[in-house]
Amino acid sequence: MEIQQARIVQALALEGTMLGAADRLGLTQPAVSASLGSLESALGVKLFFRSRRGLTLTHHGTTLLPKVRQLLELNTNITEYGKQLSHEEGSIRIAGRQGFMQYIFPALHGLLRKRYPDIRIEFALSGEQHEVISALQTGAADFAFAASPKIKSISSSVFFHDPVWLAVAPSHPLAKKKTVTLADIKDLEICLPAKHDRLRGTIERFLRKANAKNIVLETNDYTLMRNIILTSECAGFIYAHVLTNDPNELRPLKVKEFTLTRDLTVLHRRDDLAPHAETAMNYMLAEAVRILKKVVTR
Repeated sequence: MEIQQARIVQALALEGTMLGAADRLGLTQPAVSASLGSLESALGVKLFFRSRRGLTLTHHGTTLLPKVRQLLELNTNITEYGKQLSHEEGSIRIAGRQGFMQYIFPALHGLLRKRYPDIRIEFALSGEQHEVISALQTGAADFAFAASPKIKSISSSVFFHDPVWLAVAPSHPLAKKKTVTLADIKDLEICLPAKHDRLRGTIERFLRKANAKNIVLETNDYTLMRNIILTSECAGFIYAHVLTNDPNELRPLKVKEFTLTRDLTVLHRRDDLAPHAETAMNYMLAEAVRILKKVVTR
């Protein structure tokens, strides 16, 4: 039995409904149902009777519940012991969205090793939003760089407002212009983020204002968009953090009518952040802000 499954069994026993347990734990109702089903399948017994009125413990569930509580108490004791360890020694696991992990994390990794040599990053996950959140919820990551999932059990904090720029390659005719007008943009070949992207609506309104209609490609990957801009005559939309490794590889266009930012957010489970992980997280956040400000203000 996993700790999360134990938490779910206890919450179901207390609340008597899937929805109540989900609200208590900050999870979705399908996630609670799936976890319970997986546990019952592994044990080979039913722990709860299901009815229109809700859930009640079976004989097996009643017998198992005290052991579940013992497991959770033991987990709490172990966690408290971990919190007493050094703030500057231990192993951590980090997860993040692909763009941040590709462009910002490598520098943070090197800086952390120099500043806190006894804090070791033993695993780093670069993935999609759902992969990052799953890693955080299951304990595969101590903290993560991703958008807030708005889950009660996860703490989120915005640490930087990352600008989104319309950019071209250094060889593009518009690259040398100090200020670009809407008339300049009208005839540009444009690469757009995919329709489901959270920034797509704002970008489309800007393009309609400029009467720009020459859309040549859509992509769900901003790193891919960066590479397309570099190797073609297309203009595209990039985050400022993409330029941290080589700030001269793309030319952001200064368009007064276009201002857009995305919040960069750090996440961690509310009830489980060891002192050395908190030390590492706070240090990496401060360094990330310093790196990003250099790009934005250059």
